[in-house]
Amino acid sequence: MIYTRIYKLILILILLVSLTNEGYGQMSCASVPVWTQNTYPLGTLMRLSGSTDVYRATSTTAAPLTDQNSRCDPGHWNWPTCNGTNWQYWDIVGTCSACSTPNTGSISNAQTICYGGNPSAISNTNNGGATTFEWGKSTTSATSGFSTISGANNSTYDPGVLTQTTWYRRKGGDCTPTQWSGYATAVKVTVRADLNEGTIGTAHTICYNGDPNNLTNTSSPSGGDNTYAYQWQLSANGTSGWTNISGATSSTYNPPTGLTANRWYRRRVISCGQTKYAGTVKVTVRADLDEGTIGSNHTICYNGDPNNLTNTGSPSGGDNTYAYQWQLSANGTSGWTNISGATSSTYNPPT
Repeated sequence: MIYTRIYKLILILILLVSLTNEGYGQMSCASVPVWTQNTYPLGTLMRLSGSTDVYRATSTTAAPLTDQNSRCDPGHWNWPTCNGTNWQYWDIVGTCSACSTPNTGSISNAQTICYGGNPSAISNTNNGGATTFEWGKSTTSATSGFSTISGANNSTYDPGVLTQTTWYRRKGGDCTPTQWSGYATAVKVTVRADLNEGTIGTAHTICYNGDPNNLTNTSSPSGGDNTYAYQWQLSANGTSGWTNISGATSSTYNPPTGLTANRWYRRRVISCGQTKYAGTVKVTVRADLDEGTIGSNHTICYNGDPNNLTNTGSPSGGDNTYAYQWQLSANGTSGWTNISGATSSTYNPPT
C-alpha cells in the first residue's frame, strides 16, 4: 500500500513536469472542449463534463480488448466506459480554471484639441472585469482602419501629441491563455485644422516722405479654432528687428504717411495655440530728391546779353523723371515768378 501511494505521487509529479515542459500551463476551462464519444487526433486536449482535469490524447488507436480494464485508471482513460470498444489512451496533463471572458467594458473622454495639441488621457469607465488590455487607433473612422498600439496594456491610454483626428478603442482580457472581450465603442479625439496664416498685399514703391498704400487682407486665415488675433509688425530690413505696431490689430493695416526709408511689414496671426506670420510686404521708399546745380553767376553790360545758364549738376533721387521750370526774381529772395516756356534743364536769358 505504501509503495502504491509513492508510485502514484511520483506519477503525478511526472505528469506535472510533463505539462510544464510542453507549455500547457494553467488554462481556462472555457478553452478546453468537453469530451464527447469519439476518437480524436493525437494531442487533442479534452476534459470531462463538470471536471477541471485536462487530458491529452496520446494515441489514436484502440488497445487490445484484453488490456481495456487495466487501462481504466486516473492516468489513462477508456471513454465512454471501461470495457467499451471505442477508446484510446488519454494522459492527464493538468487542470483548468473556471475563468471567463471579461465583458466589453467602456472608455470615455472624447474631446477636441488644437492642431499639434496633447489630449488628456482616454479614461476607463468600466473595465468589464479584465486584468489586461489592448488598445487600437485609427485615423479612418470609428469602425475601420485600426492598428494595435504597441505597449498599451493599461485600462487608460494617453495618446500624446496629435496632428490629425484619431479614434481609440480598447478590448480587455483575462485567464491563461488570455480570453479577450470585444472592443469597447471607440472614442474620438477631434484635431482642429492646422492654422493657415492667410496672405497680405502688396509690395509697392512710394516717393520719399510719401504715403504708403493700405496693406490689404488678400486671403483670410483658416484653420485653428476660427477665432484669430492679429498684430502687425515692421522691420527695417525684412529679416530681423521685428517690432509690434501699436494699435495695429486688424486684418488690414494702413501705414502712416511720411516714410523716408524702406519698411517691411508682416501680420502675425494667433489661433488655437498656434502663431504664424503672413508676409512679408516691402514698401520701397525712393531716394530724397536732389535738385542738382546750375551755373553760373556773371556780370554783363547794361542792355547786354546774359550767358546761357547751364546744368552743372543734374538732379537725382525721386522717380528719376524730372520736370523743370525756370523762375526769376528781382531781389533773389522773394517775388519769384515762372518764366514762360523755360522748362529745360538749361536756360538762356534773353538779351
